[in-house]
Amino acid sequence: MCSLSLSEFTAIAEQVTADYIQRGNGIHVGFVNTPADINEGDCYIWASEVVERAGGRAINLRDLWDDDFDGEGAHAFVEFNGRYHDSEAPEGREYYWQLPFYSR
Repeated sequence: MCSLSLSEFTAIAEQVTADYIQRGNGIHVGFVNTPADINEGDCYIWASEVVERAGGRAINLRDLWDDDFDGEGAHAFVEFNGRYHDSEAPEGREYYWQLPFYSR
């Protein structure tokens, strides 16, 4: 896959979010009406779909923590060219903890 610009990547991430919302139902969450809904249980599926369409690397924080992890604060997102992206921040943030998911 050729290297995309940030704006091209962002457009693809936005399209994945729009497609997800149009489908209406998540895999792990019920009704999906907003990007925040995706991040409440289907974030890894969203991240995997973005990586499939645009490249980057899906990161699931749960995989980085030890076996005693209780799930609180777990989130998946995409790293692309040094920025971190999820359904609420398709344009990305400099640090993953700046994603809107972590401000709730």
